[in-house]
Amino acid sequence: MPEIPVMERYRKQLDQLVTGERIRSLHVQRESWLNTDLHSLTNGLVGRQILFIERRGTDLIWHLDDGRRLVLQIGAGSRLEIVSTLQAVAHGVVSHSSAEADQVHDVSHSQFAVITDHAAMTIFGARNCHIMWLTAKQVEDMQLELGPDPLSRHLTPERFSQRFAKRRTTLKSALTNPNIIAGIGNQLADDIAFAAGILPTVRTEKLKEEHWNRVFFAMLDVLHHAIEHENDMDLQISSKLHEKSYAGEAMDISIHGKTGEPCPKCGTPIEVTLIQRRPSNFCPKCQIDPTADGHENE
Repeated sequence: MPEIPVMERYRKQLDQLVTGERIRSLHVQRESWLNTDLHSLTNGLVGRQILFIERRGTDLIWHLDDGRRLVLQIGAGSRLEIVSTLQAVAHGVVSHSSAEADQVHDVSHSQFAVITDHAAMTIFGARNCHIMWLTAKQVEDMQLELGPDPLSRHLTPERFSQRFAKRRTTLKSALTNPNIIAGIGNQLADDIAFAAGILPTVRTEKLKEEHWNRVFFAMLDVLHHAIEHENDMDLQISSKLHEKSYAGEAMDISIHGKTGEPCPKCGTPIEVTLIQRRPSNFCPKCQIDPTADGHENE
């Protein structure tokens, strides 16, 4: 599924275009994605005002004026488009045939769409998504099953390391476990381990407090850098497409998927290994096992 930097860009785009708007219509191609029937979802959402959009991990949570929430969990392969209909008229996407709301004619090709007063959000190409209409309490109960968002202001280095206490697995597997930390996927985990200078295969039960501190601050650096890169991409896309913003492009990553390419730090060819049947890239020179003989103080 899309990782935190991409999801944060979705959130910012949505927040800019739909906050304060009212939902005018829905398009649902796959009712199996819904946690309720289409009739109930439509009756519950149409006419509701969107107060703001929140991201927790990789979930997008729409806060509505009746106290309920629309939660989007976007699956792998998804392409999300957010269109400001005021700008998209020139591109033939929208016609202002209604005085009450813009009519978007091409949403029938999408898998899911929300049309507001002056914007449309559509999802294409997803293998799976979860679209949930929930009460505030249901959302909180659902989130209790997940670890904290890695960018939460409440997550300190101490609390971070405590999340991994008594875990017996690899660093890569622990970082991508949403019950420990929410929203970190395959790409981010590789880059975090690389930035921390620790091999993704290192056993978590052997890491000490100072090693977890390195991982924690590497995580923040990688996320902030990737989010900034997404913001730069957003500006380029918006200027070219007149506010038609596409999400789902590749993140700015350092080593993931770059097997055989030179390490950006030392030039050594990037290598790959399998961890839980997933490819994991690493630099054999820049990354070490700090618990191995000769590296205990590194």
